[in-house]
Amino acid sequence: MRLDEYSDLPAENATLNNAQLVRFLHSARHVLVAIFLFFLGMLLIIQLSRSSPLESAVIARLTIPSQSTTGVTFQAPVNGFYIFEYAAGGFLVYNLENGEQCDRTSFECYSTAVVAFRGNTVLRRGQDISANRELFHLGAVNVGWTLEEAEETTVGQRQGVNLRAGQQITFVAADWPDAYDDNTGDILLNVYFVPK
Repeated sequence: MRLDEYSDLPAENATLNNAQLVRFLHSARHVLVAIFLFFLGMLLIIQLSRSSPLESAVIARLTIPSQSTTGVTFQAPVNGFYIFEYAAGGFLVYNLENGEQCDRTSFECYSTAVVAFRGNTVLRRGQDISANRELFHLGAVNVGWTLEEAEETTVGQRQGVNLRAGQQITFVAADWPDAYDDNTGDILLNVYFVPK
């Protein structure tokens, strides 16, 4: 069919085609707006999922000194679910002289290991922390040649525990009982309360 064959069509068909075109463009605009809003919503969801939902819910920040053999005790203010998250820090497990660096021929000098026990006592078995009586642990022993490397290895680790009001958890840096006095550094933990 050639284009000049359409010149004989009545004028109302041309008007009808214009009306159909206007309706089509109007509905296409709605579809484009819906697609735009969908992708905008997806970008918002991706951005929110990248940030921790716990960031604004920190109820306490615990500082665990690496030289303390008795640790730091947290007491739950109310019944509920608590999350303990490694935030930063670590400790040097060797007494390095001024200017001396961690010796890469042996093993890593920095640790981020924290052990948690129910109650207000650090439990030991002989010279070691009693691993079978721990509630949980975060971090690891000898994980970095530098503090930054140790932090990168540990960042984001967390554990959750149901606690009743008044229950206690004691946190201690993991080391041998007679080796704490030459440790240097602290470990920071964030405490979150998750309402039911």
